[in-house]
Amino acid sequence: ELILKTLEARGGNRTVTAEVLGISVRTLRNKLAQYGEMEAFK
Repeated sequence: ELILKTLEARGGNRTVTAEVLGISVRTLRNKLAQYGEMEAFK
């Protein structure tokens, strides 16, 4: 939920979201895929 809220607050920008959360873009992408949320933020 934190990831999705942060992603939404950053306008769907995965790079900025990953930086804010202190994770890599790859980890962010993997977590979104794990929870089936990738399509919402393409």
